[in-house]
Amino acid sequence: MPIYKYIKEFLIPPGIYVTIFALVSLYLWLIHALVKKINQKSINYLNTVRVMLLAGISFCVICCIATYAMSINAGSQRMMHSLEYNYTNKNVTPDAIIVLSATYGRSVTAAQLYKKHKVDVIATGYKGGAEYMAKILRKNGVADEHIILEKQATNTKDHVRYTLPIARAKEYKRVYLVTSAYHMPRSMMNFKKAFAAYGIEVVPYACEYRTPKEYRPSEHDWLPDIRYFNQSAVAWNEYLGMLELWLFG
Repeated sequence: MPIYKYIKEFLIPPGIYVTIFALVSLYLWLIHALVKKINQKSINYLNTVRVMLLAGISFCVICCIATYAMSINAGSQRMMHSLEYNYTNKNVTPDAIIVLSATYGRSVTAAQLYKKHKVDVIATGYKGGAEYMAKILRKNGVADEHIILEKQATNTKDHVRYTLPIARAKEYKRVYLVTSAYHMPRSMMNFKKAFAAYGIEVVPYACEYRTPKEYRPSEHDWLPDIRYFNQSAVAWNEYLGMLELWLFG
């Protein structure tokens, strides 16, 4: 696994707590080492300690503000909203529907699109994800002959890697991409360029919105809650995933 995959795990909760404690511990150790030398060398060390203390206070304040912002509904809604409303669902005529694993809402949305267009539905997922989606698709009226299962993908890049050969073999020219609204920006970053290289248009169709389009915070939305922090962590993971794509492709 590439090193940046490990680094990423220490930039999202709960790994970020380990990173913070490690940095604070290192900072305190450096102060301790400097203080020990104050009686041995010049008084200039006192100025160095003061600078480091100010830097440490600034660091702690920034961490406090960031943690607070991620822990309140007002902050969580803003982080998630900026992901969910990048695309507008369009009414087009697709050659197929690709639905990413493996939630009930995504599968039901794909089935609704199928009822309208009667095209193939590619359910891509791993460890039973594709089979789970197939059951929901059948239950919601998708015919077996139109269900294509892709069972190898373990992440968004894999969804592209394993569905693209299917789309090329079937000679699709336009496909709907169905996934959760917050996940759509990263999914489109993965799918759009790869499919466009073979003349296949990817049309986003988002579902499972977590935030309203119009949002005004109430007084309770400024109070920390673990539910809001968890939602912020989901959004933060998407931002890091997009940064990874931008840096490493």
